[in-house]
Amino acid sequence: NLFAALRHLRNAKESRSLWIDAICINQSDVIEREIEIKRMGDISRLAHRVVAWIGLADDSSASAFENLRRHGTQIKYTEDCTFILAMQQLLELAWFNRLWVQQELQLSNHRTSIQCGKDSIPVSSMT
Repeated sequence: NLFAALRHLRNAKESRSLWIDAICINQSDVIEREIEIKRMGDISRLAHRVVAWIGLADDSSASAFENLRRHGTQIKYTEDCTFILAMQQLLELAWFNRLWVQQELQLSNHRTSIQCGKDSIPVSSMT
C-alpha cells in the first residue's frame, strides 16, 4: 500500500518532502507511538498539504470520487443505485475504520485531500 502511495504521490518535476506515519512512527514501540500520535494534530495543521491516501482505485472508487466532485453535499435519492453502491464500497475501505481519521482530517488545513489511486478530491468539497 505504501509503495503504491509513493508511486502516485511522486512529483517527477520537483522534489517533495513527505511525512508518512507508517515510516515515521515505529508502530511496534507503544511509547513512541503515543508520543507521535499527540503530535499528529500539529503535523496535519501545519503541513502545506495533507493527502489522506486510502488505497488504489478500482471501478467503484473512480465512480464514487466523480460523484462526490459533482454532487458534494447535495446528495439525493435516485433510481440508479450506482452512486450509492460506489460510495458504500469506498467507505468500507480499511482507512475509514481507523479512529484517528476524522481527527486528522479536521485538524488539517484547507489544502487537504483524500486520494484513491489517481483520483483525488478536496476534503473541503465534502463538508
